[in-house]
Amino acid sequence: MNDVLETIKSRFDQHLYRHEGIKLDDVLTKINNPKTLASIKYMEETGGEVDVAFIAPLNLLILCDFSKETPKGRRSLCYDEKARLSRKKNAPISSAIEEANKNGILLMDLDIYNYLQNIEEFDLSTSSWIKNPREY
Repeated sequence: MNDVLETIKSRFDQHLYRHEGIKLDDVLTKINNPKTLASIKYMEETGGEVDVAFIAPLNLLILCDFSKETPKGRRSLCYDEKARLSRKKNAPISSAIEEANKNGILLMDLDIYNYLQNIEEFDLSTSSWIKNPREY
């Protein structure tokens, strides 16, 4: 998993504006565990660009995907299992919620999504799944 840590280090240094005031050593200490590293690895392997973001209004440090568009490895999904199972034709093999749960990832809520859009634009021609407020 050293390759995952190296990727995070490199991206952290390249995009300091995403996490002003945050120390890389603090991030590495928090993420250096098998579950978190496996989640990051999944996001990277499916075409993501994981980096650290500091959500100032919430005083929250998160790992999130800053790829400009939804990675190809995570497209063509329904929102959840119920939606997937209700598809009569061309049902996808999984859903955003199922993939997130299977890989130790949380979908972001609308407030975090909007805050991140102020840091850097993404989803210019694709769209991301946002956590349904009824699930809070």
